[in-house]
Amino acid sequence: MANDFGQQSSPFQDAGEANPYQASAYPGMELGAGGTAQRSLPVFVVVMMVISLVLCVIRLLLALAGVGALVAGLVNVPTAMMYSEVAINFIAAITGIVAGGLILAKQGSGIPLAWIHVASILISIGISVFQAFQKFNAVGANMPDAPEMLPAMRVGFVIGAGLVVIFRLVIISLYISAVTKFSRWLREDGRLAGSGYSPFNSL
Repeated sequence: MANDFGQQSSPFQDAGEANPYQASAYPGMELGAGGTAQRSLPVFVVVMMVISLVLCVIRLLLALAGVGALVAGLVNVPTAMMYSEVAINFIAAITGIVAGGLILAKQGSGIPLAWIHVASILISIGISVFQAFQKFNAVGANMPDAPEMLPAMRVGFVIGAGLVVIFRLVIISLYISAVTKFSRWLREDGRLAGSGYSPFNSL
């Protein structure tokens, strides 16, 4: 029906009912193909997956640079730890990129990959801490003529390395929270679908 301004009115408005095709009438819903209402991902999950994708792309580039350095012989004495670090970075980057894309696409298959990504990141942090201890013991070795500067250098090294580790732990903790939240969201979405959920049920 047309209103006083010549615009077509909705039969739901004429009946005094909410229009089920309006996403705003249902918090957390968005219109999908064909005008059907679909549940949208939690904002926290979307934000963390986007951040993770950016960090994983950077990590992948660093891993490729590490491979290039090893192949070009830029590392004088490659160790097993170096090879392990490059391999872990590849696993973390690839699983993080794929998992992030699948989760943003609302696919549950991204969850196992996300946990593999978490495990690889934790291993990477462990490797970094081990390397930090090795470097800590070597601090001042190249400055035997200035032993008075050694305590300050070691304090600075510990603070810098500690902040990096804390930052990485905070990011991975937020990522774990986002994956857990997505898992709950997916289970809830499955329950709604299994119970024959429809936006018209609340009318």
